[in-house]
Amino acid sequence: MTSGQVLWGLANGVTVMALAGAFWIGVGLAVTFSETPWAIASITALQLSGLAALVVAAHRLRRRSGFTRRDLRRDDPQTRRIVVGFRWAALMEFVLVGSAVWLCRWFDRQDLLWPGIALAISLHFAPLGRMFFRPEYYMVSLLGSMIAVALLPGPPGDWRLPWLGSGMAVLMWGCSVYLLARSDRLAARAVGRTS
Repeated sequence: MTSGQVLWGLANGVTVMALAGAFWIGVGLAVTFSETPWAIASITALQLSGLAALVVAAHRLRRRSGFTRRDLRRDDPQTRRIVVGFRWAALMEFVLVGSAVWLCRWFDRQDLLWPGIALAISLHFAPLGRMFFRPEYYMVSLLGSMIAVALLPGPPGDWRLPWLGSGMAVLMWGCSVYLLARSDRLAARAVGRTS
């Protein structure tokens, strides 16, 4: 695995987490302030500006890497391991999200749906951390799970959404900024580990 490939992968991860952060802001704050037009406009501006800044930074990192999808060597054992690992992580995430939805409906606790989904999404970062040798992904898994689990107890209602959305958005965007700021060091460490 080359440094360019690691940087390209980091850029892709940052793009996905930037989208996830914008999504969680919408889940958490848009519902809470849905009656206040100026708040909705402010939240939308925050979503779009944060998303744009992170996606542009990820795009620059991807271009700087010099690596493209065409450069992937499908016959390389490490690349094949990553592709298979992604499939398993996606399947795990799908099953966990489906289980969270089913359990919330079964127990008639739709107010726990979003914390359940946040827990499922957070847990799927653990195998990604192992697959990419990224301790940062373990931290996202741990902190996201803590946020979700902390919001499970309590009376029914939408009071959880602002806390959940804000916490998950800060976590996703914070990890994105960290990965961008330390991308060269992280790539050098990953290349050293895989060679």
